[in-house]
Amino acid sequence: MLTIKGMLRNGVIYPNEPIQGREGQIVVIMLPEETVLQQPSPDPSWDALMEFIDQSAIDMEIADLAHQHDYYIHGVPKRDPYP
Repeated sequence: MLTIKGMLRNGVIYPNEPIQGREGQIVVIMLPEETVLQQPSPDPSWDALMEFIDQSAIDMEIADLAHQHDYYIHGVPKRDPYP
């Protein structure tokens, strides 16, 4: 049995992916009584990454480092400052 996930919009069901070789086939559509959207569970690896970034951050004491990186890295003239 082929299971297809899709979305119901304005009374029409649209599959999430194309279905090849099934043109004209009779289908039975079963909708769950109640659909509960689940919130994704927190990913502990994301928290570990953010903690690593915080621990690795170095204060360069250069406020415009991101905007003027070409000046600081390659020595090109400074760009106009942000307004």
